[in-house]
Amino acid sequence: MKSITFSIVVIVLLIGYPVESLSQSKGNFNISNSGNHPSLANDPNGGIYVVWDNIFDAIHAKHLDPSGTIEDSIAFSYTDASIVPRLAVNSEYSIFVWDDRISNIVTYFKSYISGNIIHDHSADTTYIMFNNNPVTNAYRGSPDVKFLNDSTFLVAWAGNDNTYGTVSEIFGQIVSVSGTKINDNFIITDHTNNNTNNYLPRIVSESNEKLFFVIWRDNSSGRANFYGRKFDFMGTPQGSSFLISDDTAITNLFYYSVALDTSGNFVVAWIADKGRKSQIEWRWYQGNGTPLTGVEILTPLDTLFSSANAIDISIDENNRIIMEWEQQTSTRFISKIYGQRYLSDRSPFGIAFKVSTNDLINSFEIYPNVTLRNGTIFTVWQADTSGIMGRIVDFDSISLSVGNKKPISNPPETYSLYR
Repeated sequence: MKSITFSIVVIVLLIGYPVESLSQSKGNFNISNSGNHPSLANDPNGGIYVVWDNIFDAIHAKHLDPSGTIEDSIAFSYTDASIVPRLAVNSEYSIFVWDDRISNIVTYFKSYISGNIIHDHSADTTYIMFNNNPVTNAYRGSPDVKFLNDSTFLVAWAGNDNTYGTVSEIFGQIVSVSGTKINDNFIITDHTNNNTNNYLPRIVSESNEKLFFVIWRDNSSGRANFYGRKFDFMGTPQGSSFLISDDTAITNLFYYSVALDTSGNFVVAWIADKGRKSQIEWRWYQGNGTPLTGVEILTPLDTLFSSANAIDISIDENNRIIMEWEQQTSTRFISKIYGQRYLSDRSPFGIAFKVSTNDLINSFEIYPNVTLRNGTIFTVWQADTSGIMGRIVDFDSISLSVGNKKPISNPPETYSLYR
């Protein structure tokens, strides 16, 4: 179980953030009886791919139709210590990547970034190791993957290059769908010191601008921040990295999520610790990297959030938004999955809702992953008693029967990166 630390336990669900219940387009359903770290991606043909790790049984994936019916199962049984998978899907190819440690008894400091390329979504796969130095003793982990165009994709990860050391950077590798590496690994981060820990890269690929952005968690300034950097599709940096979480009141950051709208704008959303309380924040950028907003605060400071809580965000073809997160309950160290909808103008639609229909007090739900497409919210998460779970809900038909409670508005206070 993931360790979550906070100092104050309260009984209410969310101070100033009322919660509504879901109508059941499809209630909780089981995708796998066991597993960790689920991730999902839309199949352009209408379905959903879900991938997860099972620490003693490698990487697994399933393809589901739009109703949530499981159509195909895929297992990548290369090792028994492959973890934290991510995936990218287009009309012809599915790319799965993960942190591979060869076996569960091999040192944490000898890990690799591995993956499979599946053509026509069939069982035929091309296995590839993305880092250049597979025999060296170094940590590599927390990968992400995105298509740059129909024929190439980018894999980004955190770790060391040739040998394990005190500096962890973000690396990238551009690869063709045939499995051919385009040039060598390249370093994405541009400022380090002897104790820098760059971690958890996330990729935004903006095809109209022929640019991609890599976001990451960075402690080079002495405290955690989120930075981003812009590159062209050949991996050439277009300027220096830029600070995203421009808020001096933040005491810690960890999990965050990114999403791209139909205009090429993208958002970075996170949970920020501020002393013993936390809140959800986001910041928007144009497709060329120009800030659209400062840091905007979405929730009041509350003790039921923590930067150790995962968060995910998705934007549909009409630029409507769904954001979901882990939230503490009145039982210490127990979390449930909640969500908030936003309209295309980024204003809240309705109020926060509980995603799962599981009301067992002492069961926990973590690692939400969500996608919004054609007015349908599809969510997967890890549950302590049920493995990998899913839920499907119509964006417009979530029950509004919450008495006379009203949704909160975005507080006016913002923080600006503009110089």
